[in-house]
Amino acid sequence: MEYNYDLRVLIVEDDENDAFLLVRQLHKFGFNTHEIRVDTASDFIAALENAEWDIILSDFNIPGFSGAGALKLLKEKGLDIPFVLISGTIGEEAAVSIMKAGASDYLMKGNLSRLGEVIKRELEEAKNRREKKQLILHSQKLSRVLESSKEIILLFDSDEHIRYFNQSAASILNLHIEGERALCMHDLLPPHDYALFKNRILPNLFESGFYEGEMNMIREDGTLIPVLFSVTSHNSEQKMEYSLVAVDITQRKDFEREIINLNSSLEEKIIERTKELLRSNQELEEQRKEIIHSINYSLRIQKSILHKREDLHSIFEHSFLLELPKDIVSGDFYWVHKRDNLKFVAVVDCTGHGVPGALLSIIAHRLMNKIVVELEVTNPAVVLEQLDDEIQNIFQKDNPEQYQINDGMDIAFCVIDEAARTIRFSGAFRPFFYCSGGEIAEYSGSKRPIGSNIAFRGEQFILHEINYTPGDRIYLFSDGYQSQIGGDKMKKINKKYLRQVIHQTSGLHLDEQLYQVEKYFHDWKNGYPQMDDVCLVGVRLD
Repeated sequence: MEYNYDLRVLIVEDDENDAFLLVRQLHKFGFNTHEIRVDTASDFIAALENAEWDIILSDFNIPGFSGAGALKLLKEKGLDIPFVLISGTIGEEAAVSIMKAGASDYLMKGNLSRLGEVIKRELEEAKNRREKKQLILHSQKLSRVLESSKEIILLFDSDEHIRYFNQSAASILNLHIEGERALCMHDLLPPHDYALFKNRILPNLFESGFYEGEMNMIREDGTLIPVLFSVTSHNSEQKMEYSLVAVDITQRKDFEREIINLNSSLEEKIIERTKELLRSNQELEEQRKEIIHSINYSLRIQKSILHKREDLHSIFEHSFLLELPKDIVSGDFYWVHKRDNLKFVAVVDCTGHGVPGALLSIIAHRLMNKIVVELEVTNPAVVLEQLDDEIQNIFQKDNPEQYQINDGMDIAFCVIDEAARTIRFSGAFRPFFYCSGGEIAEYSGSKRPIGSNIAFRGEQFILHEINYTPGDRIYLFSDGYQSQIGGDKMKKINKKYLRQVIHQTSGLHLDEQLYQVEKYFHDWKNGYPQMDDVCLVGVRLD
């Protein structure tokens, strides 16, 4: 059976002929090997330190060294590399001993028929161990986000039993579990609100999967707490579950009562209080959106928060979007907004992919809404500067050592003024392409990422301003497209070829251009695993 894998093999063997025969056997199984042979402890340690290996194949008896010694050194290094013993002669007691010490398997040199099967099995098991370790780390990060949230977060099942509540819920509602009795939703809602929950909210969730509004929750001492809440339904292991996010709006309700009771002669004071109330409502609404990403259903929640494909077309009628997540959820996303004659478009590349990238993407999306939509900042360079400050504050304000981040996000950000026919661009380690009159130009971003450490703080975000003609096109993209390995020589596409394929297709209708750009990517990939998330936006300017 041929397995057709690329395999990095460290061979511990003193006999060159035996090593040659072993490599030839691997080739017969269809493995494309990159191998090094060592026969001393020092060479073995150097090989472990200077390269990464998929598997180690070791002889048992080596003059001055041994398979058992090699396995011991591997374990001391703390490396999780499958270790397969291949020996000409080995007693049963020695074989059992080395298996107990952590060897993956052992084979006799005279019978290597199971070698391909053993290697495939060990590679898959090693991959599963790595993924399980990453999943545990990601779950721990997500748990910290949930527990640090200031809003009430509850998870409950179709029987209304509460399966989880965060620290803020415990504190605000004075929740605790006594004995074996599970908390239920009727414990947290006064009769009128529970009837609303039972008869209106839950039936609505069966149809739409989402409900939001206001209601009262009740503390153990009977105190009512008004909340602004949203409930989302989820299918988990063929069982319906629900997540509830609630914001305490007691202060807002106090404002409302105060306004109602004010004397009509205090008109000026009423106007000011109303403004305060509106600001309070906006802050509460933004907080509600911010905490949704904390729920332990990252894909569904990410899709519900980030812009949909149709949002791009609603603002830029002539446009296309190429989104190709490496994993189920993505760290790359696009962001758009429109105010008066200004149109905003950005592509954000959060370092990493999967759950860490998705968490960062939700944080970045929320902050861009805050800076551009709420604070009405229109200068792209200033937006990036404020976004960088916000990210620094989020991850470092409480415990800089614990939450120090080495990664952040790269952004290409354009503001199009359709009245003045200008493009203003600023980038954080991301460029953008501008096509006009059959020519293509590249405008580079600053060499400073968002969420950077102190080494980048002296670099300013550069602002480019370009006059455009209707019909010109712009392209913003993350680095996932150009980072893809493939082709005949297993190389990256790189920015040169991305620019070339965009230039060559810039005269096509946008739908056809999207088809050609995506086809080029998949043709280049040609069976190789995807290296990173991909996000590319093309816009024809009006």
